[in-house]
Amino acid sequence: MVGVDAANAFLAQLQARAFSSATVRAYAFDLVNVARFSDERGIDVAR
Repeated sequence: MVGVDAANAFLAQLQARAFSSATVRAYAFDLVNVARFSDERGIDVAR
């Protein structure tokens, strides 16, 4: 899936900046939902 590396890097940055684990999980959940939404509709987020 396109963007997985970027999403993981973003989440790692949040962890490195000592964001709470609940915040990191919430962002991860949102990123997965945006990726699914885009994929289901054939939207190329990278473009």
